Amino acid sequence: MNNNERWLVEESRKGNVEAFEELIKDYKKTAYNIALRIMRNVEDAEDASQEALIKIFKNISSFNMESTFKVWMYRIIVNTCIDFKRRKNISTVSIDETMDLGSGREVQREISDESYNPDALIERNYSTQ
Repeated sequence: MNNNERWLVEESRKGNVEAFEELIKDYKKTAYNIALRIMRNVEDAEDASQEALIKIFKNISSFNMESTFKVWMYRIIVNTCIDFKRRKNISTVSIDETMDLGSGREVQREISDESYNPDALIERNYSTQ
């Protein structure tokens, strides 16, 4: 790490936003390219690299200067992309779709708590009037 980069890191650790912007100016494209290789999707790569840069800014005080800034930044970008993919892969279930019970039988999904069923609430309120 050269002296200028070391100074920018030290200033960034003190909360100097301008120093941080100067520090990452040359790394933004690298961050995006790393994210794009992992995410394989332009929009997700943009989101993940932005999220990683925010994490880098918030956690720059934990950078110990023993490694290069680029190596530390790379690790944060990779971890952020992995977390981003995990969050995106959380499966969702539509209550409008039917469940396949096998043998061609399907059943409509039901909401177990009627209080969260808007149709049931409307019917209940309408019948009590």
